[in-house]
Amino acid sequence: MKSVLRKAVYLAFLFFTLTFFSCKTQKTHNTNVEELPLRVGMECAYAPNNWEENQLSDTNAPIMNNPGFYAEGYDVQIARLIAESMNRKLEIVKIPWDGLLEALNRGQIDIIVSGMVDSREHKQAALFSDTYAVERTEYGLLVNGDSKFSQADSLSDLKGASIIGQRGTKLDSVIDQIPGVYHVPAVDTIPNMLDRLNRKTVDGIVINLDSAQAYQKTYPQLAIIDFPDGQGFYLDFSGICVGVDKSNPALLEEVNTALASISIEKRKDLMDMAIFKTGAKESDDNIEENAQKTTSSLLSSMIFMLKNNRSTWITGAWGTFKVSVLGTLIGFALALLLVFLRTTEIRKGDFALIRLVKKFFITLEKFYITIVRGTPMMVQACIIYYAGFSITKNLMDGAPIAEVNRAWSFFTAALITISLNTTAYLAEVLRGAIESLDKSPEEAAHVDGAGRIRIMFEIILPQALRACLPSIGNELVNNVKGSSVLNIIGFVELMFATGTVAGFYYQYLAAYCLAALIYLFMTISLTCLLNFIMLKTGIIEKKS
Repeated sequence: MKSVLRKAVYLAFLFFTLTFFSCKTQKTHNTNVEELPLRVGMECAYAPNNWEENQLSDTNAPIMNNPGFYAEGYDVQIARLIAESMNRKLEIVKIPWDGLLEALNRGQIDIIVSGMVDSREHKQAALFSDTYAVERTEYGLLVNGDSKFSQADSLSDLKGASIIGQRGTKLDSVIDQIPGVYHVPAVDTIPNMLDRLNRKTVDGIVINLDSAQAYQKTYPQLAIIDFPDGQGFYLDFSGICVGVDKSNPALLEEVNTALASISIEKRKDLMDMAIFKTGAKESDDNIEENAQKTTSSLLSSMIFMLKNNRSTWITGAWGTFKVSVLGTLIGFALALLLVFLRTTEIRKGDFALIRLVKKFFITLEKFYITIVRGTPMMVQACIIYYAGFSITKNLMDGAPIAEVNRAWSFFTAALITISLNTTAYLAEVLRGAIESLDKSPEEAAHVDGAGRIRIMFEIILPQALRACLPSIGNELVNNVKGSSVLNIIGFVELMFATGTVAGFYYQYLAAYCLAALIYLFMTISLTCLLNFIMLKTGIIEKKS
């Protein structure tokens, strides 16, 4: 059992060391702006402005943090023209809508081109360009064609309707202008809104009228409500604009110069092409695919998604497995250190300085465990990623954003989050196991003159590890499931892949059911492996 413990400790520290040094930064930076990429943030889930495709074309652009997928749409073409005007290479970064402004302010991206309006709330967080809309931004509704609300001519005609919008946008806040409306809690993406509308769990969704035309091409059973002048929503903004960090007015001027060179006719052509391409995804060449996506059984849809997006599912599952296993190993190694500090005795014979140091580390360990166990992992992930990015950017003063992102990657932040979370939980598991042990062997070793470290690693920990190994295995399984929150920072794991596929096909139920099966397969496999290890090491006995 001692050899097993030593191997586990060595392996955990080896992974920790390799992971740490793999994140080293470059010493020199290229500061020529014209040779730097223009990193553009968008959610890639808001057709015809921006959406994802799984095949490269002449007009789409690779999504830097989602390998195998490409961004297409009106926003992508506008971003490309802006980048060309600045003589910079376009790089698309997929970021959830809720995280776009934060990513901009932290320097993860240079600009936002994602159909964002220059509302009063948004202006508090960023600078906004002149509008790049074709003419002006107008909101309407999408409803089912057979709905009693499909003939509505004013907001008052929607009394009693269940309407949903996108969280954190004007598409949600304007719903309260409808008298007597049932304001359904907002969801995170436009595809999610469409999925609910198609399943008839809501009566309608608020949508930009340009987008409504594109979605009606995809779903002809839907009807557009375009209110007459004075009967629709009051909008307190000029239109969709490019977001720029407040500390960079010079970049805003460059963006406005680029936008000024794009004529209304050019913008109209780009929007018409985007709307056409949105409908083309459901063209005659894809009738069989469309049938599978929208009208087949749940099982058939799941099989179709798995077959046609194998690489996406594999990449997501591998990200989940990798961060969970490595995080558990690193967390276990750090938990051993915390337990050693926590169980250190303050003896009467210790010098005053020694007693003070021991009290400090014991208090620090208690404080750390309280903080980690008392806050959600999702919150921890956001704090670690954005704080770590800011620190790395300051340390790499003058470095291009691309280099900062390579140095402080999504994987690094995700791994640290899982590791620190695991450390807190396993430290308490190990401490409880140690405190439940018989003290006789430890006291005998003290009498024989054995030191604290030798007693800990040769007597206490082997017994404690034997008692708590099942709990360590449970923590690994919990990490596989708990890592699902890491998509909030953009780390590509299984839930990130699920959202990508669900948003591409506008079918959330089938995608989530498939994700559940993959999670189930991973957790059952790990549980069986852990039971086999415990059986071979004698921790559990084979049932007769």
